[in-house]
Amino acid sequence: MWNIQSLPRAIKEADELIQILRLKSPEEISELMSLSEKLASLNTQRFMSWEKNHRSKETSPCGLAFQGDVYKGMKAKNWSISTSEYAQSHLRILSGLYGILRPGDHIFPYRLEMGTALESTNGNNLYKFWGSKVTHFLNADLNSLNSKRVLNLASNEYWKAIQPQKLNAEIITPTFKDFKKDKYKIISFYAKKARGLMANFVLENKIDDFEQICSFNSEGYYFVAEESTTNNPVFFREELKAS
Repeated sequence: MWNIQSLPRAIKEADELIQILRLKSPEEISELMSLSEKLASLNTQRFMSWEKNHRSKETSPCGLAFQGDVYKGMKAKNWSISTSEYAQSHLRILSGLYGILRPGDHIFPYRLEMGTALESTNGNNLYKFWGSKVTHFLNADLNSLNSKRVLNLASNEYWKAIQPQKLNAEIITPTFKDFKKDKYKIISFYAKKARGLMANFVLENKIDDFEQICSFNSEGYYFVAEESTTNNPVFFREELKAS
């Protein structure tokens, strides 16, 4: 299945953030990230044991390491070799600590949300820390693929790390709505999983055009043309089919 072992491309920047975080006590980490005492202690230990050399046995591919609702929908552990290789070249994952990752990039366990108000020499939050670097990496990847289109499946918190005006691509941002109480609306839990489902659908089918994106139908979702625009395809799902 997984035969990819790559290194994050912004380890230098990640190390800068780690050095800042290591100066903070568990209590300060708790306040900064709104964590319980137990989780703050765990993540303080993780920051202290983080190594710039990412060839440690403690690292794992980020495509398998992340466990949120989006990643459950993406089902990366089930990818074939062909799909994982395609994902390595076409899928990019935004990260508070690492900036931007390929699914095969090995990372240490960590917690650092992109919206964290962590002060650095670049400013008082991670958006200012990363500046245009994440967009620069994404442009370089688009250029290597000779692509002019980005399918945005990130949350608003993470997409804010991208500077759209500097991105050399058309941006397509799908919307997923579930039927509840007599109307279709965005339900956070389902929408997160749906973004992962679409990522999986696109990667497994190696999709690269708008019409193919509109054929997305995983777990009961269907394209609604009258609600959609070229840059914002909308997908509905009926209440009885929600899982």
